[in-house]
Amino acid sequence: MIEVLLEDGVVTAVGWAHGDEQPFTVVGGLTSYDRDFVRTCTDRWRRRSWLGCPLLAEAHGSLREQLLEAGSAKPPPSAPTTGTRP
Repeated sequence: MIEVLLEDGVVTAVGWAHGDEQPFTVVGGLTSYDRDFVRTCTDRWRRRSWLGCPLLAEAHGSLREQLLEAGSAKPPPSAPTTGTRP
């Protein structure tokens, strides 16, 4: 899934995510941490995710804060912070 922000016909930001039949949709990246752009992307990805699966993002700093404000939940303290995909 790809989201593009256009201003006067020019691409100013891109966000991408994928969820190929996994129990979650992985946020691949966002080129802008603008609050409205992050919220728009995550809202659309949630609506279009495979079987309504949650979003998974590895983020820190201002992007982490924007994702949390957009409705993401913090992982529980016992959850690993890094990992590999099968």
